[in-house]
Amino acid sequence: SLEDINNDPPKIEFTNELSVLLLFDGKPIFKELEDSPFERALNTALAVVRDTRSKQYYFTSGSLWYETNDVLGKWQATTEPPADLVAMIPKSDDPVPLAIPAIVSATEPTELIVTSGKPEWTSLEGGKLLYVKNTETPWLRDLASGNMYIQLSGRWFRSKSEEGPW
Repeated sequence: SLEDINNDPPKIEFTNELSVLLLFDGKPIFKELEDSPFERALNTALAVVRDTRSKQYYFTSGSLWYETNDVLGKWQATTEPPADLVAMIPKSDDPVPLAIPAIVSATEPTELIVTSGKPEWTSLEGGKLLYVKNTETPWLRDLASGNMYIQLSGRWFRSKSEEGPW
């Protein structure tokens, strides 16, 4: 029924550096990969693997590799993932990007708003609305009310500040 629909806004994270959201559906759950020393995260759409020998975690986009000792912590780009793990992943023809994105991990519904540097507020014609021009996310500010509006997954959210509440 309609009363059972959860319409709560997601957690909204802001960053001014190129970033990728690594979203888990709850606490990360791993299952062993047969005939290997690796375990694969089951509750994320991305390729996240734990090496049971070193207790390190690895994540790949196909052309980039990252590693960490805390799956929900800070990830570092690496050029030396375990060779036996690399051999298990299909080869990617994607070029390695010039800018290496940071990884933002989350375990609850989250949206990531990325700007290239500090948000660049720009006036729309008429001067009553501003928009952030250095992001791919529709992000507006109504000067009369001071409200910010962000469109995420086809829904609009409103707040007075980035910290919320949304």
